[in-house]
Amino acid sequence: GSKNQAASKDFTEANLPHNRKEQFFDIVKIYYTKLFAIGAILCLFFVPIIVVIIIRDIALVNVANAYSSDITTLEAMYANIKLIGASLLIVAFMIFSVALAATFKVFRRMIWGEPIFFKEDLITGLKENVVHFLINSYHLVLSKTLVLIYHTYPSISIKKIAFPSSNFISFQLESYVILIP
Repeated sequence: GSKNQAASKDFTEANLPHNRKEQFFDIVKIYYTKLFAIGAILCLFFVPIIVVIIIRDIALVNVANAYSSDITTLEAMYANIKLIGASLLIVAFMIFSVALAATFKVFRRMIWGEPIFFKEDLITGLKENVVHFLINSYHLVLSKTLVLIYHTYPSISIKKIAFPSSNFISFQLESYVILIP
């Protein structure tokens, strides 16, 4: 019943995972409740991104319905809505990066097989990683926004505005074209 029972055999090195696949399934088996909690935290912090995308898309549909006869106005409104949406996505992704920063420490401790104190590790993970994650998410979404500006307003030279002394931005912008929906 409810009494603690001893294992039928001692723990040996043969019981340890031998490769990454076995380690992955071992982590899932041991920490499944913590993984669900991390998933819930990440989903909660992902909500602002989903809200911004939905509102942006609804606004685009409404503008298309309202200005379907006036192509010039429609194109201008589309461009403005996309730029406003991209600007709001910068903030939304930075909010999501806070959750990534906090959960990163818990993931790291899971992988190394260290003991996990969930709440404390989330707080220390946030303190240790938040600046790096905020900077990276800001640069990622800002680069996508610059590509959007580059393709929306081709007459503007982003190279001269954003990076006056760099020739690398033209190549970088062209390589991010795939990211634009």
